[in-house]
Amino acid sequence: LNNTIQELPDDKTGLMFDFVATRDIQPGEEVFIDYGQEWKDAWEKHVREWAPLKGSHDYIHPETFNFTQDIIRTKKEQIANPYLKYLRTACYFDFDDALDDVIDKRGSNYFVEWPNDDSGQFLPSNLHMCEIISREEYNTSTTEYT
Repeated sequence: LNNTIQELPDDKTGLMFDFVATRDIQPGEEVFIDYGQEWKDAWEKHVREWAPLKGSHDYIHPETFNFTQDIIRTKKEQIANPYLKYLRTACYFDFDDALDDVIDKRGSNYFVEWPNDDSGQFLPSNLHMCEIISREEYNTSTTEYT
């Protein structure tokens, strides 16, 4: 709260709002936001009229789908067994944070050891559309994708 806009980290900012109180707010007091009658009317109309899209009964949330799959299909495997039309393969990689000790550059390819921790630092900006060309399974816990 005491930082200037220049002191805010570039990768942690997004849509921001300024709220101006019309009276003093006491410590611990709850603040409510009134979106107005127009918003309330639009929301109630949406709730009354909303219906699922045709074909959405087959919808599977991408995160749920991820947990049902043991492997990522290669480009060739997807010809015979394609993913659902709304799913895409994306690779998670942060080029800025790549450390020399986890990257092995072989020709024009980068090989990165995927960390086995849940640091909670998942940033959607590090998802890059990609295609899996090949898969090599070394044992029950190690799979290498190219």
